[in-house]
Amino acid sequence: MLEFPSMSPAPLKLRVLIVDDEPDNRRILCDRLASCEGWKIETEAAGTAHEAFSIMREKSFDLVFLDYRLPDQNGLSLLAQIRQLHPKTVVVMGSAAGDERIAVEAMRRGAMDYFPHSALREADLTLLLKQALETQNLQTETIELRQVNRMKDEFISSVS
Repeated sequence: MLEFPSMSPAPLKLRVLIVDDEPDNRRILCDRLASCEGWKIETEAAGTAHEAFSIMREKSFDLVFLDYRLPDQNGLSLLAQIRQLHPKTVVVMGSAAGDERIAVEAMRRGAMDYFPHSALREADLTLLLKQALETQNLQTETIELRQVNRMKDEFISSVS
């Protein structure tokens, strides 16, 4: 009898940047991401907003875990810079203390989600990664549709 090797799906790939001034938080999140089955996750870490932005000028990331309180800038300011530099990058913001006002403002400015650090340590990261990938796909589709509409409008105005 002929046997075929089992075909397991290729792992989904994501590039993730972890921005947190606390080395333990970076390490724990990095370890948790590495243990997500079915994913091949390449992680980098930064301890300051300046370091994170320097890294992001050189590389693009699918997902950024961003701490609200950084020593050189607050996370909301960095979130705006990330959205401007890489609009398709998904951002999840966190903070040591859960603050509704920060959560609402972060999501208003384009973060996909907000977690207090304690909740992020317990969160289902596999589900969060799937949501981030879906969000990124929707953002890509939206950008492409806007470009098509712009080209269509330009064509119509040049024919008129």
